[in-house]
Amino acid sequence: VQIQEYKKNLINNLRYAYNIVKEHAEIEKFKQKGKYDRHTTDRRYAEGDLVWVAIPTKQIGENSIAGKLQPHYQGPCRLIKQLTPSTFTVLRINDNIQLGAT
Repeated sequence: VQIQEYKKNLINNLRYAYNIVKEHAEIEKFKQKGKYDRHTTDRRYAEGDLVWVAIPTKQIGENSIAGKLQPHYQGPCRLIKQLTPSTFTVLRINDNIQLGAT
């Protein structure tokens, strides 16, 4: 009888602890989202907009080989086709080279 009672209490205590942790995790998730969203801006682009495209730095192993005099952006570029809400096919205007999806 004592073992069954102990088992039932243990299961109830574990469920209670699990629910508390789950609630706290949700609260913290919303706090972190709020902190992140404070520093972001909602950028909306449409097909035909002119933009500058960031050039990622090239890396060999752990070392970055991008020099400080290399350009960090290329453009102006025109957004040709919207693939997703934040992904477009891009065309560089000065030489009509399609840069792919960015």
